[in-house]
Amino acid sequence: FRVTRISSDQRVYLKARMFGLIAGILLFVGSSSSLLVVNKAASNSLPALQLSFLQAVFTVVAMLLASWLHKMTSKQTNKASFRPLLSGFDPAFAIKWFPVSLSFLAMIWSSLYALRPLHIPAVMAFRNMMLIGVAISDVFLLGSKIGTGSTI
Repeated sequence: FRVTRISSDQRVYLKARMFGLIAGILLFVGSSSSLLVVNKAASNSLPALQLSFLQAVFTVVAMLLASWLHKMTSKQTNKASFRPLLSGFDPAFAIKWFPVSLSFLAMIWSSLYALRPLHIPAVMAFRNMMLIGVAISDVFLLGSKIGTGSTI
């Protein structure tokens, strides 16, 4: 075991990475918790059809915002990372992805109905267990290797 000294530039870089990691974790926890609380309040107070309409409107707004951000970042970095959202409608592409969209909508619809009788701490506990379960199954079923250097 050998101890090596790190330079001040490396120390600044490591502090910035650690700050980014901690900020990312806190933002994820905060946004996930607030999303759960808002969905719980909305599912108890709004009719299901009205709630679905509001989610559809917010989804379109989020897609337009993502498309705008993609255009801005691709101009700055000269990279195109994904297919532009508003590049035109392709019926073959839509038909191919229709079952996935339908499955996603069924999952959202059923989770809204399941959220009504449950308490928020129970939902948070099951959601956190699912994240751990996905990570464990990713390692054991798909053979992915998770290293400590991937997070820092």
